[in-house]
Amino acid sequence: MKRVFALLLALLMLFSFAACSGSAQDDEEEDPFDMAVSTSDLFWSPEENPNNDKIYFEYINVDEVEIVGFAGSHTAHAVKIPEKIEERKVTSIAADAFKSKTNISAIELPDTVISIGDMAFYGCTELKSIRVPAALQTLGAAALAGCIRLESIVLPETVEEIGFGAFYNCKSLTSATLPANVTVLPEQLFMSCERLATVSWSAAGTEIGDCAFMGCTALVNVNMPATLEKVGNYAFSGCAALEAVTLSATVKVVGVSAFNACAKLSSVTFGATEGWIVAQDTQTDISAWESVNVADPAANAITLTTAYNAYYWQRVQ
Repeated sequence: MKRVFALLLALLMLFSFAACSGSAQDDEEEDPFDMAVSTSDLFWSPEENPNNDKIYFEYINVDEVEIVGFAGSHTAHAVKIPEKIEERKVTSIAADAFKSKTNISAIELPDTVISIGDMAFYGCTELKSIRVPAALQTLGAAALAGCIRLESIVLPETVEEIGFGAFYNCKSLTSATLPANVTVLPEQLFMSCERLATVSWSAAGTEIGDCAFMGCTALVNVNMPATLEKVGNYAFSGCAALEAVTLSATVKVVGVSAFNACAKLSSVTFGATEGWIVAQDTQTDISAWESVNVADPAANAITLTTAYNAYYWQRVQ
């Protein structure tokens, strides 16, 4: 938990990660966010290889291959991962496999890949496009964070899990399409994606995590699912271009400062207008919470961004 918490804090800073302290016993445990570069004696290279690429791999699950590292010329260039290496399917990209590789302009992953690990492409600052596998199931935490030239992302419907901060600080990202199986947008998912204008998300979604869109200053539209139940703390904080929001009747919670610094927000429509109460401290006895009238969309925009900005909102009916 200490390491996860450290990473959450670190994602609030550009390309900076805090070291986690721990007991001797903790030091002996494997750290899922180890910054060390993966190494292997095994590597594959394409037949035509003008950039001297080496794709490092390891054998897993008896007859499969996991990509664990990469080396190539300093010139930014496209990289294609094969479907098979030594007659074994390539099924996963390991954590940190391409981390901070600034010599990759595009990456093509085969459809055999079902998992992309934590921080797999973190800090690939020249990466403009990624061919996402059609059968991908898991995208790890901070998997593409810091890919400041990545322009768009479309995740296939097979994706079931997205790690927190997966697209943090992707400054050039303008659009994103998310699959139906992802019902919860994780914390800091698109945080600091300052050019992100539109997000398409399935109607099956139930929760928008803390800081999910924080600092998305160009965000104009997010199609809020009809099944949405919770908007997390600071979820849309700093979304200066956001003008109107419609929350379905299923929404029961709006977190602290969820719409903080949304300067152009002029309308917030609540599908369910009865039973809304607010408090600055969630530990406050429920009887002491203040009732708030949410019948007027224009008034709601003002209330959410000023008077009750730093309050926790909850619907009790």
